[in-house]
Order: sequence, then structure tokens, then C-alpha cells
Amino acid sequence: MTLTDDIVEKYANNGEDNMAITIKQLIDEFANGATEGFTGTKSNLGNLSIKGSQLIHYQTPIAERTEDGWIINLSQYSIQTGSVQKQIKERFENVDYCVVKKVPRDYKGSLKDFQK
Repeated sequence: MTLTDDIVEKYANNGEDNMAITIKQLIDEFANGATEGFTGTKSNLGNLSIKGSQLIHYQTPIAERTEDGWIINLSQYSIQTGSVQKQIKERFENVDYCVVKKVPRDYKGSLKDFQK
């Protein structure tokens, strides 16, 4: 069983494997150290995923775990991404984190590249 299966099972009702994982649930999993996962269901994936140390919305990293702490990308892309960024900020409101901006859409590297 993969971590993604564990997340689906954790949030499933009555053992249903197709229970949708919400954005908030995935952000919590990311904050708790998960290295893979996705919103939506196994058969209908959402647009937010965890890939290693990054939380990816569509194809752009919007948060990253580093050895020095958390980096949150607050570049403006769309209303949907803004909503996800708001939920990330709420989840990390009592945690020190570095904010980066001007990250190009679909950027494939580390958010560390944008730290000043």
C-alpha cells in the first residue's frame, strides 16, 4: 500500500476508496511530512498534489519543505491558486515560513531559487 492509498483510506468513509481528499486534508498531510498524495479520488485526480518536498498546484510548486523550514509561493496565478494559497497560509499561520514571489507558472525547480 502506498502513502497515497493510506491517505485515501484515512479519509474514506466506510472503507470507500473513492472518497475525495480535500485541499485542506492534503495541505495537512503535506505539513505532516507526506511526500506523495493528491486531491480528488484515485479515478478523478484533483489539481493539487504532493511530489517529494513540494506541494504542486496544477504544474507549479506553491509550497516546499526544506531543511531550513517552509517556503510558500505567493505569486499570483489564478483565483483557484489564490484560494489554495490562502488555505496554506491559514495552515501555517503559527509557523515561520519564507515567502517567495515571481515564480513562473509551470516552474520545475526548487522554490529556494527565488529566496532573497
